[in-house]
Amino acid sequence: MKYSKKKYIPLIGIALLLSACSEHDDLRQWMSNVKQKAIKSYPEQTVPSINAMATYIPPAFVGLQAFNPDRLKAGRQTGDNGPNMNRPKEILEAFGLEKLAYVGSLVKGGQTAGFIKVDDHIYTVNVGNYLGQDFGRIVAIEPDRIVLQEMVEGTDGTWEHREGTITRSDSANDTETTK
Repeated sequence: MKYSKKKYIPLIGIALLLSACSEHDDLRQWMSNVKQKAIKSYPEQTVPSINAMATYIPPAFVGLQAFNPDRLKAGRQTGDNGPNMNRPKEILEAFGLEKLAYVGSLVKGGQTAGFIKVDDHIYTVNVGNYLGQDFGRIVAIEPDRIVLQEMVEGTDGTWEHREGTITRSDSANDTETTK
């Protein structure tokens, strides 16, 4: 009987693969043990409770009268308490107080003039000039600060007066506003 070597090569390969599988049984056992320990050490998860949100109850509006612009106009003060919206704006009213720097003053003929620096330009101001974005009017020019009276509109449409100052500083823009 003649046996061919080619017939036995696949059988030998299968035998080697099966023997290799048995060599890694200890690795499979170790992996199984580690997996079981990990499952046991992982705490059981609980679903968090969710509190119900409070229900929003909107105010009762009556059709198109829900927003009444006349209500705001009724509380608005005019004349002495509100700003004059018809007067022409001055150039320094385009800037916020934080952008304005008081750099000095000059007294000539009993009148004090202040010098304000904005964007590398120096402007001369006098008592009565307006500056800042809150309708600020200069009420006093002192050697160390400029005092102004500002008008700010409240949430109900009324105008509130507050004092603002621009202090003189050699290095930076120091501004403050007090109520």
